[in-house]
Amino acid sequence: MLKHLSFDFLHPQLKYALTQFLQNKYMIQPLIELLIPQGEGIFSFPVFSEEFCDILIDEIDNANSISLNFTRPNSMNNYGVIANEIGLKNFIDELVEQVISPLAKILFSDWGGSSLTHQHSFFIRYKKGEDLELSRHMDQSEITLNVCLGKVFDGGDVFFDSQRDHPREPILNRTIVKNRKGFGIFHVGQHWHGATKLIEGERHNFVIWARSDKFHQSPAEQFYDCENRNSSPKNKKIDL
Repeated sequence: MLKHLSFDFLHPQLKYALTQFLQNKYMIQPLIELLIPQGEGIFSFPVFSEEFCDILIDEIDNANSISLNFTRPNSMNNYGVIANEIGLKNFIDELVEQVISPLAKILFSDWGGSSLTHQHSFFIRYKKGEDLELSRHMDQSEITLNVCLGKVFDGGDVFFDSQRDHPREPILNRTIVKNRKGFGIFHVGQHWHGATKLIEGERHNFVIWARSDKFHQSPAEQFYDCENRNSSPKNKKIDL
């Protein structure tokens, strides 16, 4: 069982950048240089080595072979495992503290990125006969990191429309981000997004929802929650 974050798990580029970050009194530039802009407010960067991605998939397969009584990860995915239920809480908390939080403070401070307090994380699977796609939604998070673990697949890209309060964009204006093994897609939770249909193969993703009690309890967010509950059903598609 993976109890703590080890640099050996990380993609070589992130391992080097994080080492520089820690050795140079938390100078953020090495981490920033890893970011690949994918669209407005959307970034990708290397997170895990390909070998570690395979280890995580094996960990999930082993857990599923022992028990089928895991809690459904969210309201939209039918196949997956909540990471905390298989003993990965400390490992993910350390990943949030050392990687997600420093980047979120710089990129997404207006969305609670500077005050992250806890996480809800899960593994999801797409394949024929199970989930194939994911409809347009927002996450119940301040910041989301979605890491592709593999396996071999075609299709299943992640699409993005606008952020929370903007009108829905025509499909032609969507940002499409391809899943790449070991790489994470980094965005605010309240950015409308979804997944296109898997054409063939099997895709596994590890999703971290980083949350901020301070941001969620702010007057502006409380007002938005109230307005959202009173809005029409088409505006309520949010992961739970």
